[in-house]
Amino acid sequence: MKPLLLFAAMFFACAGTLPSDQALASEPDAAAPSLQILWSMPIVADPPDPTEIGKIFYHHRGEGLVLLAAAATSAMQIAFLTDIFDPKTNHTALLPDVSEGPAGLENLDLKGAIADPPVASNAGSAIFGLKESNRTPSASHLITDGHGGLWIGGGTNYSMDIGSAVHTDAYLAKLDASGKTLWEHAYHSNAASWIADMAVMPDGILAVAMGGNQVTPARIVLIAAEDGRLLREFPLGIAKSVAITAASGNRLIVASIDPSGSGSTYRDDVSVRTMAADGRFGPPTILRPAISGTLPGAYYGSLRLSASKAGNTYAISSWEVPFEQNPALLKSAEIASVSPDGKLLWRSPLADSFVTNTDRGGATFCSSPAIATLLNDDALVACALHGQIRLHRFDRQTGTDKQSRLALPQCNDDSHPVSLFLLTQQDGTVLIAGSRPPGNVGPGCSWFGRLTAF
Repeated sequence: MKPLLLFAAMFFACAGTLPSDQALASEPDAAAPSLQILWSMPIVADPPDPTEIGKIFYHHRGEGLVLLAAAATSAMQIAFLTDIFDPKTNHTALLPDVSEGPAGLENLDLKGAIADPPVASNAGSAIFGLKESNRTPSASHLITDGHGGLWIGGGTNYSMDIGSAVHTDAYLAKLDASGKTLWEHAYHSNAASWIADMAVMPDGILAVAMGGNQVTPARIVLIAAEDGRLLREFPLGIAKSVAITAASGNRLIVASIDPSGSGSTYRDDVSVRTMAADGRFGPPTILRPAISGTLPGAYYGSLRLSASKAGNTYAISSWEVPFEQNPALLKSAEIASVSPDGKLLWRSPLADSFVTNTDRGGATFCSSPAIATLLNDDALVACALHGQIRLHRFDRQTGTDKQSRLALPQCNDDSHPVSLFLLTQQDGTVLIAGSRPPGNVGPGCSWFGRLTAF
Protein backbone atom coordinates (compact mmCIF):
# COMPACT_ATOMS: atom_id res chain seq x y z
CA MET A 1 0.00 0.00 0.00
CA LYS A 2 1.26 3.46 -0.85
CA PRO A 3 0.55 5.75 2.15
CA LEU A 4 0.13 9.51 2.16
CA LEU A 5 -2.34 9.54 -0.72
CA LEU A 6 -4.17 12.24 1.18
CA PHE A 7 -1.11 14.42 0.74
CA ALA A 8 -1.01 14.02 -3.04
CA ALA A 9 -2.52 17.44 -3.55
CA MET A 10 0.15 18.98 -1.33
CA PHE A 11 3.12 17.31 -3.06
CA PHE A 12 4.90 19.49 -5.58
CA ALA A 13 8.12 19.33 -7.60
CA CYS A 14 10.35 22.31 -8.29
CA ALA A 15 12.60 22.42 -11.32
CA GLY A 16 14.03 25.78 -10.31
CA THR A 17 17.42 26.47 -8.80
CA LEU A 18 18.19 28.46 -5.69
CA PRO A 19 21.45 30.43 -6.24
CA SER A 20 24.02 31.16 -3.61
CA ASP A 21 23.23 34.41 -1.79
CA GLN A 22 26.71 34.73 -0.37
CA ALA A 23 29.84 33.21 -1.91
CA LEU A 24 32.84 33.09 0.39
CA ALA A 25 35.09 31.01 -1.83
CA SER A 26 38.79 31.83 -1.63
CA GLU A 27 39.18 31.24 -5.38
CA PRO A 28 37.65 34.25 -7.19
CA ASP A 29 36.73 32.30 -10.34
CA ALA A 30 35.30 29.28 -8.54
CA ALA A 31 31.72 28.47 -9.49
CA ALA A 32 29.29 29.30 -6.70
CA PRO A 33 27.19 26.34 -5.55
CA SER A 34 23.45 26.26 -6.15
CA LEU A 35 20.57 24.10 -4.95
CA GLN A 36 18.14 22.39 -7.30
CA ILE A 37 14.99 21.24 -5.50
CA LEU A 38 13.60 17.97 -6.91
CA TRP A 39 10.58 17.59 -4.63
CA SER A 40 9.09 19.00 -1.46
CA MET A 41 6.32 18.06 0.98
CA PRO A 42 4.77 20.54 3.43
CA ILE A 43 4.49 19.84 7.16
CA VAL A 44 1.24 21.30 8.50
CA ALA A 45 1.32 22.39 12.15
CA ASP A 46 -1.53 21.81 14.56
CA PRO A 47 -4.65 23.92 14.58
CA PRO A 48 -5.14 25.99 17.76
CA ASP A 49 -7.56 23.43 19.21
CA PRO A 50 -6.63 19.79 19.81
CA THR A 51 -8.22 17.12 17.65
CA GLU A 52 -10.75 14.92 19.44
CA ILE A 53 -10.93 11.28 18.37
CA GLY A 54 -13.32 9.33 20.57
CA LYS A 55 -12.37 10.29 24.11
CA ILE A 56 -8.76 11.13 23.24
CA PHE A 57 -7.46 14.62 22.44
CA TYR A 58 -4.40 14.74 20.17
CA HIS A 59 -2.00 17.67 20.54
CA HIS A 60 1.01 18.70 18.46
CA ARG A 61 0.47 16.21 15.67
CA GLY A 62 -0.45 18.08 12.51
CA GLU A 63 0.28 16.11 9.36
CA GLY A 64 3.25 15.57 7.09
CA LEU A 65 6.46 13.67 6.54
CA VAL A 66 9.65 13.92 8.64
CA LEU A 67 12.97 12.50 7.38
CA LEU A 68 14.83 10.53 10.06
CA ALA A 69 17.87 8.92 8.40
CA ALA A 70 19.35 8.26 4.96
CA ALA A 71 21.57 5.65 3.32
CA ALA A 72 22.91 5.01 -0.19
CA THR A 73 21.56 1.65 -1.37
CA SER A 74 23.40 1.63 -4.72
CA ALA A 75 25.13 3.99 -7.13
CA MET A 76 21.83 5.61 -8.12
CA GLN A 77 19.47 5.00 -5.17
CA ILE A 78 19.14 6.77 -1.83
CA ALA A 79 16.78 5.38 0.82
CA PHE A 80 15.23 7.45 3.63
CA LEU A 81 13.74 6.31 6.92
CA THR A 82 10.74 8.55 7.60
CA ASP A 83 7.97 9.30 10.06
CA ILE A 84 4.58 10.03 8.48
CA PHE A 85 1.78 11.35 10.64
CA ASP A 86 -1.62 12.98 10.84
CA PRO A 87 -3.89 13.70 13.85
CA LYS A 88 -5.01 10.05 13.96
CA THR A 89 -1.98 7.96 13.01
CA ASN A 90 1.79 7.82 13.14
CA HIS A 91 3.89 5.39 11.08
CA THR A 92 7.53 4.68 10.44
CA ALA A 93 8.00 4.32 6.69
CA LEU A 94 10.72 3.69 4.12
CA LEU A 95 11.32 5.68 0.95
CA PRO A 96 13.34 3.04 -0.96
CA ASP A 97 14.24 5.40 -3.81
CA VAL A 98 14.16 9.08 -2.92
CA SER A 99 14.00 10.07 -6.58
CA GLU A 100 10.40 8.79 -6.65
CA GLY A 101 9.34 11.37 -4.09
CA PRO A 102 6.72 10.78 -1.36
CA ALA A 103 4.57 8.74 -3.77
CA GLY A 104 7.07 5.88 -3.28
CA LEU A 105 6.67 5.65 0.50
CA GLU A 106 6.06 2.23 2.04
CA ASN A 107 4.76 1.77 5.58
CA LEU A 108 6.98 -0.50 7.66
CA ASP A 109 5.31 -3.32 9.57
CA LEU A 110 7.41 -3.11 12.75
CA LYS A 111 6.08 -5.11 15.68
CA GLY A 112 9.05 -4.88 18.05
CA ALA A 113 10.68 -7.80 19.86
CA ILE A 114 11.17 -9.15 23.36
CA ALA A 115 14.74 -9.22 24.61
CA ASP A 116 16.06 -12.47 26.04
CA PRO A 117 16.17 -12.36 29.00
CA PRO A 118 13.43 -9.73 29.46
CA VAL A 119 14.25 -6.58 31.38
CA ALA A 120 13.58 -7.38 35.03
CA SER A 121 12.28 -3.89 35.81
CA ASN A 122 9.40 -4.30 33.33
CA ALA A 123 7.69 -6.79 35.61
CA GLY A 124 8.19 -4.51 38.59
CA SER A 125 6.67 -1.62 36.71
CA ALA A 126 3.54 -3.60 35.99
CA ILE A 127 3.25 -4.86 39.57
CA PHE A 128 3.43 -1.37 41.04
CA GLY A 129 0.96 0.04 38.55
CA LEU A 130 3.41 2.22 36.67
CA LYS A 131 3.88 2.38 32.92
CA GLU A 132 4.12 -1.10 31.43
CA SER A 133 6.53 -2.01 28.68
CA ASN A 134 5.72 -0.51 25.27
CA ARG A 135 7.03 -2.80 22.56
CA THR A 136 6.40 -0.34 19.71
CA PRO A 137 9.88 0.36 18.31
CA SER A 138 11.23 3.82 17.72
CA ALA A 139 13.67 3.77 14.77
CA SER A 140 16.17 6.54 14.10
CA HIS A 141 19.08 4.94 12.18
CA LEU A 142 19.38 3.36 8.73
CA ILE A 143 22.35 1.64 7.11
CA THR A 144 22.91 -0.46 4.00
CA ASP A 145 25.59 -2.77 2.66
CA GLY A 146 25.07 -1.39 -0.86
CA HIS A 147 23.80 -4.75 -2.14
CA GLY A 148 20.14 -4.69 -1.09
CA GLY A 149 20.57 -5.20 2.65
CA LEU A 150 18.89 -2.57 4.86
CA TRP A 151 18.94 -2.37 8.66
CA ILE A 152 17.16 0.09 10.93
CA GLY A 153 17.94 0.68 14.59
CA GLY A 154 16.63 2.51 17.62
CA GLY A 155 14.90 1.47 20.86
CA THR A 156 11.95 -0.64 22.02
CA ASN A 157 10.31 -2.05 25.18
CA TYR A 158 10.08 1.32 26.88
CA SER A 159 9.11 1.07 30.54
CA MET A 160 9.37 2.94 33.81
CA ASP A 161 10.41 1.48 37.16
CA ILE A 162 9.09 2.41 40.59
CA GLY A 163 11.64 5.21 40.79
CA SER A 164 10.34 6.69 37.50
CA ALA A 165 13.56 5.78 35.70
CA VAL A 166 13.08 4.93 32.03
CA HIS A 167 14.29 1.55 30.76
CA THR A 168 14.64 0.50 27.12
CA ASP A 169 16.12 -2.23 24.98
CA ALA A 170 18.16 -1.62 21.85
CA TYR A 171 16.20 -2.47 18.69
CA LEU A 172 17.44 -3.71 15.30
CA ALA A 173 15.50 -4.89 12.23
CA LYS A 174 16.52 -6.09 8.78
CA LEU A 175 14.48 -5.06 5.72
CA ASP A 176 14.57 -6.13 2.12
CA ALA A 177 14.97 -3.56 -0.65
CA SER A 178 11.21 -2.91 -0.77
CA GLY A 179 10.86 -2.35 2.99
CA LYS A 180 9.52 -5.78 3.99
CA THR A 181 10.61 -6.74 7.51
CA LEU A 182 12.79 -9.87 7.48
CA TRP A 183 13.54 -10.02 11.20
CA GLU A 184 13.45 -7.92 14.38
CA HIS A 185 15.58 -8.23 17.53
CA ALA A 186 15.77 -6.51 20.90
CA TYR A 187 18.97 -6.50 22.94
CA HIS A 188 18.71 -6.39 26.72
CA SER A 189 20.53 -4.25 29.26
CA ASN A 190 19.91 -3.48 32.91
CA ALA A 191 19.11 0.17 32.21
CA ALA A 192 18.49 2.51 29.31
CA SER A 193 19.89 1.14 26.07
CA TRP A 194 19.36 2.22 22.48
CA ILE A 195 21.20 2.11 19.19
CA ALA A 196 23.29 5.25 18.85
CA ASP A 197 24.98 4.42 15.53
CA MET A 198 25.60 1.52 13.14
CA ALA A 199 28.14 0.49 10.51
CA VAL A 200 28.77 -2.48 8.20
CA MET A 201 32.27 -3.91 8.69
CA PRO A 202 34.32 -4.88 5.62
CA ASP A 203 33.72 -8.57 6.49
CA GLY A 204 29.93 -8.01 6.45
CA ILE A 205 29.36 -8.09 10.20
CA LEU A 206 27.20 -5.33 11.70
CA ALA A 207 28.88 -3.11 14.26
CA VAL A 208 26.39 -1.38 16.53
CA ALA A 209 27.09 1.35 19.10
CA MET A 210 24.64 1.02 21.98
CA GLY A 211 24.24 4.02 24.22
CA GLY A 212 24.19 3.81 28.00
CA ASN A 213 23.79 6.35 30.78
CA GLN A 214 25.72 7.64 33.78
CA VAL A 215 25.64 4.15 35.32
CA THR A 216 25.58 1.72 32.39
CA PRO A 217 28.52 1.99 29.97
CA ALA A 218 28.06 2.38 26.24
CA ARG A 219 29.27 -0.61 24.25
CA ILE A 220 30.14 -1.76 20.76
CA VAL A 221 28.25 -4.89 19.73
CA LEU A 222 29.03 -7.15 16.78
CA ILE A 223 25.91 -8.71 15.23
CA ALA A 224 25.41 -11.29 12.46
CA ALA A 225 23.92 -9.38 9.53
CA GLU A 226 21.93 -12.33 8.21
CA ASP A 227 19.89 -13.13 11.33
CA GLY A 228 20.63 -10.59 14.08
CA ARG A 229 22.52 -12.94 16.40
CA LEU A 230 24.62 -11.10 18.96
CA LEU A 231 28.17 -12.31 18.42
CA ARG A 232 30.28 -10.31 20.86
CA GLU A 233 30.05 -7.08 22.83
CA PHE A 234 32.75 -4.78 24.15
CA PRO A 235 32.17 -2.14 26.87
CA LEU A 236 33.30 1.32 25.77
CA GLY A 237 32.84 3.13 29.07
CA ILE A 238 30.53 5.91 30.19
CA ALA A 239 29.89 8.13 27.17
CA LYS A 240 27.36 10.85 26.45
CA SER A 241 27.38 10.33 22.68
CA VAL A 242 28.89 7.67 20.41
CA ALA A 243 29.44 7.53 16.64
CA ILE A 244 31.16 4.81 14.58
CA THR A 245 32.26 4.19 11.00
CA ALA A 246 34.02 1.30 9.27
CA ALA A 247 37.73 1.70 8.53
CA SER A 248 40.36 -0.20 6.56
CA GLY A 249 41.76 -3.41 7.96
CA ASN A 250 38.33 -4.55 9.21
CA ARG A 251 38.44 -1.98 11.99
CA LEU A 252 36.14 0.67 13.39
CA ILE A 253 36.72 4.31 14.14
CA VAL A 254 34.85 5.09 17.38
CA ALA A 255 34.20 8.68 18.48
CA SER A 256 32.62 9.55 21.81
CA ILE A 257 32.01 12.35 24.28
CA ASP A 258 33.63 11.08 27.48
CA PRO A 259 32.97 12.53 30.96
CA SER A 260 35.71 12.41 33.58
CA GLY A 261 36.57 13.88 36.96
CA SER A 262 34.13 15.40 39.44
CA GLY A 263 33.33 18.77 40.93
CA SER A 264 35.72 21.45 39.72
CA THR A 265 37.74 18.88 37.74
CA TYR A 266 34.77 17.57 35.73
CA ARG A 267 35.12 17.71 31.95
CA ASP A 268 33.63 16.23 28.78
CA ASP A 269 36.20 15.46 26.07
CA VAL A 270 35.56 14.48 22.47
CA SER A 271 37.82 11.52 21.78
CA VAL A 272 38.41 8.99 19.03
CA ARG A 273 39.96 5.52 19.02
CA THR A 274 40.18 2.48 16.79
CA MET A 275 38.58 -0.89 17.51
CA ALA A 276 39.95 -4.09 15.97
CA ALA A 277 37.69 -6.96 14.89
CA ASP A 278 38.64 -8.84 18.08
CA GLY A 279 37.40 -5.94 20.25
CA ARG A 280 40.76 -4.42 21.17
CA PHE A 281 40.50 -0.64 21.48
CA GLY A 282 43.42 1.57 20.55
CA PRO A 283 44.46 4.42 22.86
CA PRO A 284 42.06 7.40 22.78
CA THR A 285 43.06 10.61 21.02
CA ILE A 286 41.37 13.74 22.37
CA LEU A 287 40.00 15.75 19.46
CA ARG A 288 38.33 18.44 21.51
CA PRO A 289 39.01 18.91 25.24
CA ALA A 290 36.34 20.15 27.65
CA ILE A 291 33.60 20.64 25.06
CA SER A 292 30.87 21.06 27.67
CA GLY A 293 32.04 24.36 29.16
CA THR A 294 29.94 25.39 32.15
CA LEU A 295 27.22 22.73 31.79
CA PRO A 296 29.07 19.49 32.45
CA GLY A 297 26.08 17.47 33.58
CA ALA A 298 23.92 18.03 30.51
CA TYR A 299 23.57 16.11 27.23
CA TYR A 300 23.85 18.77 24.56
CA GLY A 301 26.57 17.16 22.46
CA SER A 302 26.36 15.48 19.06
CA LEU A 303 28.83 13.60 16.88
CA ARG A 304 28.81 12.60 13.21
CA LEU A 305 31.45 10.75 11.17
CA SER A 306 32.22 10.36 7.48
CA ALA A 307 34.93 8.12 6.04
CA SER A 308 37.06 8.88 2.98
CA LYS A 309 38.35 6.49 0.31
CA ALA A 310 41.91 7.24 1.43
CA GLY A 311 41.15 5.83 4.89
CA ASN A 312 40.87 9.06 6.87
CA THR A 313 37.73 9.87 8.86
CA TYR A 314 36.09 13.24 9.40
CA ALA A 315 34.47 13.83 12.79
CA ILE A 316 32.21 16.79 13.45
CA SER A 317 31.20 17.65 17.01
CA SER A 318 28.87 20.23 18.48
CA TRP A 319 27.66 21.28 21.92
CA GLU A 320 24.47 23.29 21.70
CA VAL A 321 23.31 25.22 24.78
CA PRO A 322 20.69 27.68 23.49
CA PHE A 323 20.12 29.41 26.83
CA GLU A 324 23.77 30.17 27.69
CA GLN A 325 23.81 33.90 28.55
CA ASN A 326 27.56 34.46 28.30
CA PRO A 327 28.58 34.64 24.59
CA ALA A 328 32.18 33.85 25.53
CA LEU A 329 31.07 30.40 26.67
CA LEU A 330 29.20 29.45 23.49
CA LYS A 331 30.85 26.70 21.46
CA SER A 332 31.14 26.53 17.69
CA ALA A 333 30.79 23.20 15.94
CA GLU A 334 34.17 21.77 14.96
CA ILE A 335 35.51 19.31 12.39
CA ALA A 336 38.58 17.11 12.78
CA SER A 337 40.40 14.84 10.33
CA VAL A 338 41.54 11.53 11.81
CA SER A 339 44.06 9.09 10.31
CA PRO A 340 43.26 5.35 9.89
CA ASP A 341 45.16 4.62 13.12
CA GLY A 342 43.12 7.17 15.10
CA LYS A 343 45.55 10.12 15.15
CA LEU A 344 44.47 13.75 14.79
CA LEU A 345 45.61 15.29 11.47
CA TRP A 346 43.92 18.71 11.67
CA ARG A 347 40.92 20.42 13.22
CA SER A 348 38.92 23.51 12.34
CA PRO A 349 35.92 25.34 13.87
CA LEU A 350 32.74 26.22 11.99
CA ALA A 351 32.81 29.87 12.95
CA ASP A 352 29.28 30.64 11.73
CA SER A 353 27.58 27.65 13.39
CA PHE A 354 25.61 29.79 15.87
CA VAL A 355 24.36 33.35 16.25
CA THR A 356 23.63 35.18 19.48
CA ASN A 357 20.06 36.35 19.94
CA THR A 358 19.74 40.14 19.98
CA ASP A 359 16.12 40.18 21.15
CA ARG A 360 16.62 37.70 23.97
CA GLY A 361 19.40 35.88 25.75
CA GLY A 362 21.25 32.84 24.52
CA ALA A 363 21.92 31.74 20.95
CA THR A 364 20.47 29.88 17.99
CA PHE A 365 22.59 26.98 16.72
CA CYS A 366 23.13 25.26 13.40
CA SER A 367 21.76 22.05 14.90
CA SER A 368 23.63 18.76 14.29
CA PRO A 369 25.58 19.69 11.14
CA ALA A 370 25.48 17.17 8.28
CA ILE A 371 28.74 15.86 6.82
CA ALA A 372 29.77 13.95 3.69
CA THR A 373 32.99 13.11 1.86
CA LEU A 374 33.31 14.37 -1.71
CA LEU A 375 34.69 12.41 -4.63
CA ASN A 376 38.19 13.92 -4.17
CA ASP A 377 38.07 13.15 -0.40
CA ASP A 378 37.44 16.76 0.69
CA ALA A 379 34.87 17.09 3.50
CA LEU A 380 31.58 18.90 2.98
CA VAL A 381 29.61 20.17 5.98
CA ALA A 382 26.13 21.73 5.84
CA CYS A 383 23.87 23.18 8.49
CA ALA A 384 20.77 25.38 8.46
CA LEU A 385 20.50 28.65 10.35
CA HIS A 386 18.28 31.71 9.93
CA GLY A 387 16.90 30.76 6.54
CA GLN A 388 20.27 29.75 5.08
CA ILE A 389 22.15 26.57 4.28
CA ARG A 390 25.72 27.21 5.42
CA LEU A 391 28.22 25.14 3.47
CA HIS A 392 31.84 24.43 4.40
CA ARG A 393 34.21 22.58 2.08
CA PHE A 394 37.38 21.49 3.91
CA ASP A 395 40.53 20.61 2.02
CA ARG A 396 41.43 17.00 2.80
CA GLN A 397 45.11 17.78 3.42
CA THR A 398 45.19 21.23 5.02
CA GLY A 399 41.70 21.70 6.48
CA THR A 400 41.33 25.03 4.62
CA ASP A 401 37.66 26.05 4.78
CA LYS A 402 35.89 27.33 1.64
CA GLN A 403 32.51 28.70 2.66
CA SER A 404 29.29 29.53 0.84
CA ARG A 405 25.65 30.08 1.70
CA LEU A 406 22.39 29.18 0.00
CA ALA A 407 18.82 30.18 0.72
CA LEU A 408 16.67 27.47 2.27
CA PRO A 409 13.59 26.48 0.26
CA GLN A 410 10.80 28.96 0.91
CA CYS A 411 8.59 26.28 2.46
CA ASN A 412 10.88 26.28 5.52
CA ASP A 413 9.97 28.56 8.41
CA ASP A 414 13.01 30.68 9.37
CA SER A 415 11.99 30.57 13.04
CA HIS A 416 12.16 26.77 13.27
CA PRO A 417 15.20 24.44 13.05
CA VAL A 418 15.91 22.31 9.99
CA SER A 419 17.78 18.99 9.98
CA LEU A 420 19.96 18.45 6.90
CA PHE A 421 21.20 15.26 5.20
CA LEU A 422 24.18 15.09 2.81
CA LEU A 423 25.00 12.16 0.53
CA THR A 424 27.45 11.70 -2.33
CA GLN A 425 27.00 9.30 -5.22
CA GLN A 426 29.67 7.37 -7.08
CA ASP A 427 29.62 9.83 -9.98
CA GLY A 428 30.33 12.72 -7.59
CA THR A 429 26.76 14.08 -7.45
CA VAL A 430 26.04 15.70 -4.08
CA LEU A 431 22.49 15.19 -2.81
CA ILE A 432 20.95 17.16 0.03
CA ALA A 433 17.68 16.89 1.94
CA GLY A 434 16.07 18.86 4.74
CA SER A 435 13.29 18.23 7.24
CA ARG A 436 11.81 19.31 10.54
CA PRO A 437 13.78 17.68 13.38
CA PRO A 438 11.99 14.86 15.22
CA GLY A 439 10.21 16.23 18.28
CA ASN A 440 9.76 19.73 16.84
CA VAL A 441 6.12 20.77 16.39
CA GLY A 442 6.39 23.82 14.13
CA PRO A 443 5.37 24.11 10.48
CA GLY A 444 7.83 23.57 7.66
CA CYS A 445 8.53 21.00 4.97
CA SER A 446 10.64 18.03 3.95
CA TRP A 447 12.51 18.39 0.68
CA PHE A 448 15.13 16.74 -1.50
CA GLY A 449 17.52 18.15 -4.11
CA ARG A 450 21.04 18.29 -5.49
CA LEU A 451 23.93 20.68 -5.02
CA THR A 452 25.87 21.90 -8.04
CA ALA A 453 29.50 23.06 -8.28
CA PHE A 454 30.84 20.22 -6.16
